[in-house]
Amino acid sequence: MALDIQYDMIIGRDILSILGIDISCKDETVTWDHVTLLMKDYHLDNKIPKPTCGAELKSILTARDEPRAMQEATNRAIKILDSTYKKANLRKVTDEASSLRNDPEKEQLYNLLSEFEELFDGTLETGKQTSRT
Repeated sequence: MALDIQYDMIIGRDILSILGIDISCKDETVTWDHVTLLMKDYHLDNKIPKPTCGAELKSILTARDEPRAMQEATNRAIKILDSTYKKANLRKVTDEASSLRNDPEKEQLYNLLSEFEELFDGTLETGKQTSRT
């Protein structure tokens, strides 16, 4: 199965550095081993779709082009950043825990979470730790 990839090669800065490859966006050149080549003109390559508006550009640069691990990491970060940081209703959390098989397990979880209720008060800590007695 052939992949529809629009790049000849994708390499990172670490390899570029090791190989001594210099990329100059200002001059639109790539230099390697004293040989300088002009970069391909994006607008002359008919194989690459050209966006005509913002929505079209967004459709070209969608998450489907990212590896699954990158999509998952991005989604995790968005979820964290979008969090409201309000006090957790521990009873509701344990009652809705579908992975627990029965009410005694849910009650055990509730009791455990209740012991550390200050961790679920909806605030972010400053990182200062105090000893518990």
